[in-house]
This record gives sequence, C-alpha cells and structure tokens, in this order.
Amino acid sequence: MNHQGDRKGLSRAEEGGGTEGRKASCLGGRYTSLPPLPTRVSRGASLPPPFASLQRPHAARATAPPTVCVISGDDAAPEVMRPTVEILSSLAPDIRFVEARSGREALERYGEAFPDETRAAIDHADCTLFGASGGPSRPILWYLRWGKETYVNVRPVHWYPGYHSPMLHPERIDYVIVRDNLEGMYPPREGHIAELSALSSRNFWWQAPPVRKEGAYAVRVCTDEQMQRVAIAACELA
Repeated sequence: MNHQGDRKGLSRAEEGGGTEGRKASCLGGRYTSLPPLPTRVSRGASLPPPFASLQRPHAARATAPPTVCVISGDDAAPEVMRPTVEILSSLAPDIRFVEARSGREALERYGEAFPDETRAAIDHADCTLFGASGGPSRPILWYLRWGKETYVNVRPVHWYPGYHSPMLHPERIDYVIVRDNLEGMYPPREGHIAELSALSSRNFWWQAPPVRKEGAYAVRVCTDEQMQRVAIAACELA
C-alpha cells in the first residue's frame, strides 16, 4: 500500500519494485463482491476536494475514514487485487476504496495508460493500493515512486497467534525491513556492455569490463542524500 502522507507519497507499489517494482466522482462504497468494483473514476467526473483530514490536526485526522485509491495493474494482478480489497474491506469497513483505471483498460477507454483521471484519484486519496506492473501500467508506478518521492520501502514482518508457522519460535518474529525505494537498481540505467570502455573510472576497477563480449550492463546508483534518508527512517522505526 502506497502511503502518501502529506501528498508526497509511498509508491505501491511495488512494487512490483523488484519485478517492474503504489495512489471518482464518488468516494463511497465497499467492495461487497469480487466481480464489479464499486467506485470508478470516469472522464469528465468532478473529483472531490483534497481529503479534508489532511488539513486537520493529527488527532482529528486519525478519526476520519481514509480513502484508498485502488489500481489493479497489469496481467494477473487484478485477479489478486479483487480478493485483497474484499478482505481489507471486511476487516476495516470504514475504509473507502476507489478504483482508478490503468494499463490496457485505460488505453482502450482513454487512449493512454495513465490518464489524468487516474493521476487525480491518486492525488486525492490518502494512499494507493497498487497491484503490479509488467507492461503499460509502468508510468503509474513511476509516478507513485518518483513523482511522490516515496523514498523508503517499509516491510513489516510479524507473526500473529493462531497461525501455523514453520519456525520453532514464531512469537519472536517481529521486525521491519527498511530499504531504498528510489535508487539502486530501480532507475532503468542500462546499455550495451561496450559503452563501459568510455568510462574513465574503468582503469581503477579490480576487474576490467568485458567490452569485447556481447552483453549489457546496469548501473546501481546510491547518493549520500538518499542513503541518509533511508538510514534515518530505519532508526526512527527502530
């Protein structure tokens, strides 16, 4: 789920993070069945003003029903998203789910995979539940990730009593994985391996690049600023 906070995001979603890879005219409606999704963004529909609780003190914000923008994504992701929202709706009936079109469905209806209506639905929601992207929905994932500056990926791991576990002491499982969500291998910085011969730094590598062979390279980017943000987020959670 892509928590946007004060309008700046987090993605996903992911993800699709590693596989590449997050955020209607009516905000109401629970998912009461799997097939039809209750609330959709339609072209020409008037969107509600920004969620009012974002302008209130934190105490009041916690009592207002949150709005979740649901973007199913590509390929098999919608098959997973529908029962996921069904379960979430039964567990937290106060959450308002709004579905926005994306990918091939948006292409067929609007002529573009990431229409303005979907972008507006993301911006007006408190967070975005994004399925996965392996095709035309990628611009939405990029918007959730870099457009919203969702710089950290938070993955809590916790065992709840009553569930079977292969671990000897599952009650001891309670930790959070905090990882970079903007840099590293996420940005598509790739090319033919022969291009590495133009880098001045190649003379200092412990192994020379195999520029005479056929292949490709990918660049992993780690800036000091981003690593500091991830480290601070991890320490604050700890």
